[in-house]
Amino acid sequence: MQQYLAIFFFFLPLEIFANQISLDIANALKKASLQSGIDKKMLYTLAKIESEFNPHIIAFVSKKKFNITKESKREIHIKNIPYKDKYIVQIRTDKETLKHLASQLIRQGFSVDMGLMQINSSNVSQKELEHIFDLDFNLAKSTYILKSCIKQKTYLRESIEYYNKGLRKVTNYDYYKKFKRSFIKDFANIKN
Repeated sequence: MQQYLAIFFFFLPLEIFANQISLDIANALKKASLQSGIDKKMLYTLAKIESEFNPHIIAFVSKKKFNITKESKREIHIKNIPYKDKYIVQIRTDKETLKHLASQLIRQGFSVDMGLMQINSSNVSQKELEHIFDLDFNLAKSTYILKSCIKQKTYLRESIEYYNKGLRKVTNYDYYKKFKRSFIKDFANIKN
């Protein structure tokens, strides 16, 4: 009981959203915030936008709808979301299957976003791929990348865009606008 009270009082802003986020994920976000010095509300917002708080997800862009012939009995959820003239493909399943799928897709030349805060395959070594779906590892890697973005860019909006898009030239800050809307919706009325 004391553990839950301590978590409640220390992590109040995120506990308000407990129906959207598991206690394990809330604790991992708090830990990542404390270790990195990045505001927990910022990490919460990025995790919500990037993966809907799901640590067992990958996403990539495909020219055509993507499907998997089920050879195993594992439950695999695939979502093909129309995006311009392509599809954003999201795959949710267990950790081991995701490691295998991500590795295959990367070998085929796809740029794959992985785990809770959707780390892009360009930021992950082959050795790190083994741990990318482990919650603490993924958040440590995500906060390392985000801190790097913050160091390299002058303004928050540029840092947030850089985290999402990498080195591509930003023209309209659409990802930052999405981040800002979500942040304000979830935290505008919460006092620290």
